[in-house]
Formats: sequence, C-alpha cells, structure tokens
Amino acid sequence: MILIGGAPVAVVPLGVHQDSKPPMIQWERKCGSVALLVCGCLIAASSACAQPCEIDPSSIGGVRIGASKADVVAQLSGRYSVAEEAKPGSSPTLAARARTEVANGKPAMIIGLDSDLVFLIDSYEGCITKEGIGPGMTLGRAQAAYGRGQLDPTDLGYFIWFDRKAGVMFLIDERDIPASLRGIADDAISPEQERQILSLRSARIVMVRVAGQ
Repeated sequence: MILIGGAPVAVVPLGVHQDSKPPMIQWERKCGSVALLVCGCLIAASSACAQPCEIDPSSIGGVRIGASKADVVAQLSGRYSVAEEAKPGSSPTLAARARTEVANGKPAMIIGLDSDLVFLIDSYEGCITKEGIGPGMTLGRAQAAYGRGQLDPTDLGYFIWFDRKAGVMFLIDERDIPASLRGIADDAISPEQERQILSLRSARIVMVRVAGQ
C-alpha cells in the first residue's frame, strides 16, 4: 500500500510474464511497469530497477572490445566465476560461468584475448540491443528490426548479420534448423540453401557476438 495524493493505493505484485523472452527482458518490463504505477510520485523508485544488459557493436553487458584482461576479470567476478582457458593453436579466452555451474559447464560469456586485450565477445546472457534483440528472440523478430540479413556459416553454427546492425552477429539454434540444412560449410552452401535458412523465422537466437576489426 502506498499513498498517492494523500489517498491509499494498493500495488498488486507483478506476475511472471508467460512469454519466451529472456529473464533480463522480463525484468526490464517489470521495472517499467512499476515506474508507470508510481509515475510522478515516486520517481526515485525507477532508479532501483536493474539496468538492462545491453549489446552494441563494441560491447556486451559492459565488457568492451579493447578492454584489458585484468579489467574484465575485475568487472565480471562479482557475478560470475571467471577462468582463463587455452586450447592448443587457439587464442586464450576468458570463460565466465554462473557460480552454480561446474567448471566445464556452459558459460554465460566467452571472451577472446589477444595480447591480454579483448578482441571478441560471445554472450549467451539475456542481453539485448537497443532494438530489443538478443538470445531467446527469434530470427523473425531480428529480421523485423533489421531486414533479411546475411548468413555466415562457422564451426559453431550459422551466424546471421545485418547491414542495419553492423558489428553484431546472432547465432541461431541448430535444433531449429532442419537436419538437411545443418552443418553446411561456407564454401559449399548454395544460394537456395541460404535462402531456406534465412526463411526460418521461428529459429531462436542462442548467442550474440561482437568482435574487433
């Protein structure tokens, strides 16, 4: 119960949104709803809401391309377990995992390093671009925001990138792709196969990548 204009007003707790958006987006919407309920009376309440985890062409969740390894470890250690990993023949990486995950469990972020500076960020977190696109969204929703897109087959799967969102790439879930279209190499994929993959509007985005030039 709060007072608005001297009159008591009941505030009904907000329920969990029954949609497929990542938790971060649901939280942002809940914050927005609370701010609307008390707009003009309890403005300060909006500042208590968590800031959204944002994606732009040079950063994800505040981790920036070009940042030092030490700065990133310090930044992420408050909410993740961060470990440096290295594979023979590959650049070293930082893997950030929820503290409840085992050491080899699925990471929330993988950060590529070159001379101890960040040059690549792969994020599975519920981060979003300013247009509201991120992991958990569909390819169709991204296309509605940015256009048809281009396909980039990689060892990880199919990334989609857009001229209207240069510098940001979206990995789609292999499970949402017909078996006959999975795992086709970049130098073997045909224009028709690319068209079919880009037509899978219900395919889910599972990861977002930004990389230095």
